Amino acid sequence: MTKKFKRVICAALALMMSSSLGIEGIIRTNANSGSAAASVSPVTNGSIRYKNVTGQFNTSNIVTENFNSSVLENKDAATSTENHAEHTVIVSFKGDGLLEAAGSSEVDSYLLTKDGQQAEKNIKARQDAFLSALSAKNIRYSLVDRYSTVDNAVAIRVNTRYVSTIKQMSGVESVVLSQTYSQPQTAVSYEATGSAAAGAATTNETTVYKTGIYDSSEFADQYAGEGMVVAILDTGLDYTHEAFSKQPKDQSKLGMPLDTLTEIFAEKTLAAEDRASLSGGTLTAKDVYVSSKVPFAYDYADDDNDVYPSYSNHGTHVAGIIGGSADSYTNKDGEIEKDENGKAIPFVGVAPECQLVICKVFTDDLDSKDLGGAVTEDILAALEDCVALGVDIINMSLGTTGGFTLTNDGDDEGEWLSSVYGKIQDAGISLMAAASNDYSSNYGSVFGTNKSSNPD
Repeated sequence: MTKKFKRVICAALALMMSSSLGIEGIIRTNANSGSAAASVSPVTNGSIRYKNVTGQFNTSNIVTENFNSSVLENKDAATSTENHAEHTVIVSFKGDGLLEAAGSSEVDSYLLTKDGQQAEKNIKARQDAFLSALSAKNIRYSLVDRYSTVDNAVAIRVNTRYVSTIKQMSGVESVVLSQTYSQPQTAVSYEATGSAAAGAATTNETTVYKTGIYDSSEFADQYAGEGMVVAILDTGLDYTHEAFSKQPKDQSKLGMPLDTLTEIFAEKTLAAEDRASLSGGTLTAKDVYVSSKVPFAYDYADDDNDVYPSYSNHGTHVAGIIGGSADSYTNKDGEIEKDENGKAIPFVGVAPECQLVICKVFTDDLDSKDLGGAVTEDILAALEDCVALGVDIINMSLGTTGGFTLTNDGDDEGEWLSSVYGKIQDAGISLMAAASNDYSSNYGSVFGTNKSSNPD
């Protein structure tokens, strides 16, 4: 597929994929926090001289205590290292992950070479050494996951009293507390409440179905998505929906046919396989293969191969916009939309001929503390597999207002995620992260809403 098409589909996804997902319990820690600088350089502002104390003090407590109150939807859920509670943390190590080690080579191909396999063994050895060092320090932990592709890191469950100790351990680059990204919430409309109640949503009665805003017919023939594989990290997929019953027309152009997926499972160890083995099970290509339209589907939140959503159709909605196709569709009144001649208007997604890789990262477990959210360790595992599978585009409607990858506000977690996303982009995969659509682009940000330092 041409680069021109890739730009077309990415531009469309960037426009359409916004979602209102919030962040809960943001705590930032960094391996360099609290370390004394060798020298302090003065900074001059007019006649006043300031000392540069960047990196000399751990300011995570100050950041937490002075957070904009709108950041946390559930203040009681906020986790602090001062609470000394068990929490999942992502420990990132110094040294390249496989994305960086691959250099100019495509990482999915690099993983099959001797050099790639040796690099992966070296990463695992460094991670094993760290885990052994934890045990030597009598720090009790449980291993949640390992990462070697998008980053050299491990996710562990540990008491947060040990975070400062872990930050200072040999080879540790940074320590980030796992976050929970909340599922989209639908606000009550003005019509339903009869008054402008707090949190009531504004409504727009404009009929847009016939304006052409959904009309992608201009690109349907030349840029239909043939050969493209798009990964969707979301709430899952209703794979029985009519919009996904049509298979790509030219099966010879599939970017991920079943035999290719089978080879990947035979030659690589995916994060999904590791997770299945931890529960005593196995995972094969046929387990995750739904159809040629959906060649890979796995639930990273619940560690199984059933991605059918039980509580939110958001992922299905997103998948439909990207690659759905049906002979007709119903409007908001439940009626089949027809043209002036009374003929049903077909529904066509941005790239109806593309294949969809479904990575469910929101749990359906009613007993899970993460119900209604997606956690960092699951998102990272899904990204690992997306790279190993060699997808062309990754769509994540997980963005928060104000963005969660700011690097100029003491946001070490955001800086770490930015580096992960940047490495994926550098590998040639277009990663789309929604900026969200909650009222203001920086609603809930560290700086607050509509401040001159962070303009809307």
